[in-house]
This record gives sequence, C-alpha cells and structure tokens, in this order.
Amino acid sequence: MKLKPMRFNVKTSSRDLRCFEIEPHLVSTPEDFFLDPKLFYAPFPQGIPALPHHEMEILVPSKDFLLPFKGQHIVHVHYSERTGAPFVCWTGRLKDLAEARLMLELWTVGAAASIRYGRDLLGGVFGGECGGTDRKKFFRIMKERFETELLSDEVTDEHFWATNV
Repeated sequence: MKLKPMRFNVKTSSRDLRCFEIEPHLVSTPEDFFLDPKLFYAPFPQGIPALPHHEMEILVPSKDFLLPFKGQHIVHVHYSERTGAPFVCWTGRLKDLAEARLMLELWTVGAAASIRYGRDLLGGVFGGECGGTDRKKFFRIMKERFETELLSDEVTDEHFWATNV
C-alpha cells in the first residue's frame, strides 16, 4: 500500500542542513515485504516482524548519494532485494505510523550526524551510551556533542496523520 512521504529536516551544524524524505510501505502480507524477511529480519533476535508492519523507503537523500555508504556500517541503510531502493535499516516491528515516526526521528538525527562525522553515531550513541531506549539522552548528546538536532518532522499532508495513524 502506498502512503504519503514524511519529511524530516536535521541541522548538523550552524551551516549544514540535511533533509530526509521517507516513504512508508505498509506490509500486510508476506508478499508485501520489500526487504527479504529471511535475509533481513530473521537473523536478529526479534525475528520477522508480525504483520501489519511498515518498511521505510528513503527517497531523499538519493540512492546515488547513499550508495558510497553501502557496506560501511556508517549509515543504517539496506537495499531492497526486490527493487534495489534504499530503505531504513531497522529490524524492529513498526506496527503503525506513530511508531514509525518515533523511529525516524532517531534514525534521521543519527544518519545526519553519521554522514557528517563519517562514523556510526546512531548505533554508537543510541545503541551504546543510551542503551537503545533513552531518546531524551540521545537527542541531548547529539545536540551538545555533535551539533545535530531535529528541526522539524512534518508530513507532506496533515490529513495523512489523521487517517493513517
């Protein structure tokens, strides 16, 4: 099912602004997965997510911009075996768009800082220092130590949230 894209603007210094546009894909049946469940989800402790689930396709930045990061484990991106499109690399279940939005706030800030500093700050800071659970601490560290903060997380259509959460 095609859903409206979400936009996130992340400031990574006083001079640098990174924009992300993410298109959620609703996975209602096993055939709807863009990321191969056996290769992408099954190896992780949570396994293949229960349905419904959402996968997040990255529209901006472009696939060409993201390609140099492939395999470097700096930016959490995985390419669809089905389409070749870049998707947010997040193995947890995203049962609804409210959960997806919360995850994308973390991911976009982590990705923007990781691109700027050339190392995995999402995994290192959120997964490490913040224990994978402390969002407030993550955002504080990212702002204070890495000059990175979420400026806005706006959906392209306000009606979208009212009808798709």
